[in-house]
Formats: sequence, structure tokens, C-alpha cells
Amino acid sequence: MPSEFDLMFAADGRPQLLAVLGEDITRWPLGLDEDTETVTAIVDRDRLEAGGQLAGGLRRRTDDGEQIPHLVTLTFADDQPADDRDRWVFDGHVWLAIRELNRDGGLQSWSVQRLQRIRTSRGGRRQ
Repeated sequence: MPSEFDLMFAADGRPQLLAVLGEDITRWPLGLDEDTETVTAIVDRDRLEAGGQLAGGLRRRTDDGEQIPHLVTLTFADDQPADDRDRWVFDGHVWLAIRELNRDGGLQSWSVQRLQRIRTSRGGRRQ
């Protein structure tokens, strides 16, 4: 059973948190791009795993020097439908839902992985 604080945060804190830190991204329910919807989510591009390691192990550097994370965390309202077959679109890339990480205080967090390969400066290899 949720605590009184959890109920208050879900009612008042969550909308404020998402309004300040969130950004609009696109969800493809069950991976189908014909049924798109906009979701306000906090996109944590620098999420650290336990032990201080960057989630996904590394970032990829493109030929033009841009660093793109391989794995990020999305946090959004817990009443927003989500499924591990979903695809997410933001930062010009399509991301695959990997797993739900947490559901607490009116929020849910998901780990998502970038699907598209990028050209790196390492001998023309694709990452």
C-alpha cells in the first residue's frame, strides 16, 4: 500500500517534476509506428549503473565527433501504458524498450537501447 507521501507526490509532485525535467518523445506501442503517441518523459542520457559504470558500458562517437549514448533510462507517469515490445523515438533515433526498472511514487522507469547503428571513426566499423 502506498504511503501518504507517495500519494501526495503522485498527485502534486510528479506533474511538476515532468513539467520541469521532461521532454516530449514518441512511443510506438508494441513497436508499431502507425499508432504513435506523445509521452512526456525524463530522458536520462547519463544514467549510472550500481558501481558507477555508465549504463550500457559506453557511448559511441560518430565520425563528426558527436557522442551518442547506447542505453538510456526513460522515466514517465506510471499511468502511462508501456510494454517491453514498445519502440521509442527521440534524439533522431529509434530505441527499443529493454525492461522496466522501477515503479514508485507515481513514476515508472524503463531502460531503452538505441537500435540504429552509427558510423564511428574506428576504421569505418559500424557500432
